Amino acid sequence: MGSEFLGQEPVADQLVQQASDFLGYSVASVCLEGSGRKVVPPRQESEVIYVISCAAAAVLKSRGMRPAALLGHSLGAWAAVATSGALDFASGLQLLGQTEQRIHDWVDSHDHAMGVILGLEASRVTELVAAEPDVWVANWNSPRQQVISGVAPAVERVLSQAQASQAKQARVLVRSRAMHTPFLDPVARALREDLTRLPLRDPQAPVIDTRNGRALRHRAEVAEFLADCLTAPVHWGETILSQLQQVKTSFIDVGPGTVLAGMLPFIDPQAAVKTTAQILEERGAG
Repeated sequence: MGSEFLGQEPVADQLVQQASDFLGYSVASVCLEGSGRKVVPPRQESEVIYVISCAAAAVLKSRGMRPAALLGHSLGAWAAVATSGALDFASGLQLLGQTEQRIHDWVDSHDHAMGVILGLEASRVTELVAAEPDVWVANWNSPRQQVISGVAPAVERVLSQAQASQAKQARVLVRSRAMHTPFLDPVARALREDLTRLPLRDPQAPVIDTRNGRALRHRAEVAEFLADCLTAPVHWGETILSQLQQVKTSFIDVGPGTVLAGMLPFIDPQAAVKTTAQILEERGAG
């Protein structure tokens, strides 16, 4: 994670070192030793993903690239808001850590789960979830990929029903948190209070609201979105389509890995997308 620019791009290394000094552990070591090859605590994973996403965006900015708008999937909303200039990098990192700790304290003692369903019509997923009052659709990623979230036994029942309905895949995800559900209401309320005490600014480029596809241009809107995205579902596929219809844009997957870039063909096969690594390879080092 981040190997395409860590140790090669000073602007990224400066942010990573700043984060490491604040957090008390080496962000670069977590990245280069590989969170994909070892288990790290959820809070640390979130912090590192935020740092690397912001670092990648800073590298692209140093190469003269300026986003027309910023769009973050779930946790990625934090990096999108920071990259927009609405929230400075250090404040975002501190606030994210506090929020992750609250999630740990409030949620992680409960029997929660998340699961992914592939290859099933969205209408059928809606029916299955509606039959379980303690399950919600957390992420509408593409027409035939949804993530569900809620109380673990209920999530498992929905996944079992999805398999019986001929889903291509229906499995529990590693994280045992009911993200993007009302279970996180207490954490969202605390985050909303935290945001009122921070000197947020109007974003330099609009942040796209993944609840409804709206472009957010004022700091109050951005603060409300950041707090609400803990409990609100992510309408990723619809948001991507709305951007393509409005501005006929191309996308850069700034976050670690290629998961978001990999979703695009299932949302719109004609959508143009590149990863940070591809751009750096095309433009050469430094």
